[in-house]
Amino acid sequence: MARLEPKGIEVAWNGEARFAINTGAIPGMRTVDLWERIVPFGATTMPDFRLVQSEDDYHEVTRSSLPLGSLYQVRLYDSGYGRRSGDGNVLSALDFPSLVKSSDHPQLIDRCLQAPQIDFLVGGTYASASVAVCPPGMARVQLGRGSPVSDTGLGYFAAQDTVASAVSLAPNNMHRLDITSRPSEDEDPLLPGNDYGFVVLVWNENGLWDFAWNTAGSGPPGTLTLKRRRVQVRLADLFIIDDSDKHSPGEATFTLEVTRGSSSTTTLSFNDTVHSGHQLIAVSPKMRVDTGAAKVVSLHDGSVSVNVKAHEDDSGSVPSDSDDYSHAYFGHLDLPSGPGEQVSNQILSVNSIRDSGNTFSFTAQIVYSVRYE
Repeated sequence: MARLEPKGIEVAWNGEARFAINTGAIPGMRTVDLWERIVPFGATTMPDFRLVQSEDDYHEVTRSSLPLGSLYQVRLYDSGYGRRSGDGNVLSALDFPSLVKSSDHPQLIDRCLQAPQIDFLVGGTYASASVAVCPPGMARVQLGRGSPVSDTGLGYFAAQDTVASAVSLAPNNMHRLDITSRPSEDEDPLLPGNDYGFVVLVWNENGLWDFAWNTAGSGPPGTLTLKRRRVQVRLADLFIIDDSDKHSPGEATFTLEVTRGSSSTTTLSFNDTVHSGHQLIAVSPKMRVDTGAAKVVSLHDGSVSVNVKAHEDDSGSVPSDSDDYSHAYFGHLDLPSGPGEQVSNQILSVNSIRDSGNTFSFTAQIVYSVRYE
């Protein structure tokens, strides 16, 4: 998968940033574009990203003479999809503060009773950090799997362990940053209910820096625990379009299947008499799936998909006929990430597809909600 890989720590020590472009494909089979910009410390006008090179194979990049205190940003796109704003369909992103490489660094993060003035609010798919800085500086917050390590006294995550990041674009005394999953084709997103380490990095116009990896002021790296996820799905309505029986009502079984990931499926069914002609079925109130207590989510059960199956019973019909089968597949439900992660009573409707037998068609409507607790 196409990605940007920092060579070592994601910092431009003494003005030099080093990283690699990995297309994730056989050479010549995929072309990606690298866009970059330098954000000066205290810039009054934000520069645009610009296209600097295209690659169809693994390629290492070094950028030197970056002004101390500036922020060097790189974004990777499929060829032709780059944007001057740096957003859109970003394949991978890196943000390099240009810092002085020294283990002797000033105290820039405000500290009261030796504790850094850092406060986190967590959701299920993101975290929000407030950081007090004096004098005004720029800030970056990263979340990662496991614990960060140290290089030249600065805490950082290995490239493959950084899963979320947020960075300020202007110096300030107080920063509020929403930390969401990094753009990536192959890295894990932030998952509800899981623990993540963090590193808060602050720097000034001279490239001098300070950092914190816990909220105590001393000791080992700390962790954040995201909220757990609760999903509710209800089969709300069924509209019969064609019950496959021209001269008589039919008897049908409807089954609601809610699947978490690729393995855990909850199945509920009910029976009713059906007629052609847009008949509205009174759906049984038991056709509701609720994860109950909010769950910790792992990669293998991160998605939630919904399918409604129908079996029309033609036994005893004259003349004899085979049973009819169809389904309405809703696919993976939209589970937003970031500050807008909550979903309240979202309504979806899908028309059925015939599986076998005569045409038995219907429209299924579901209502679903997503909460984080």
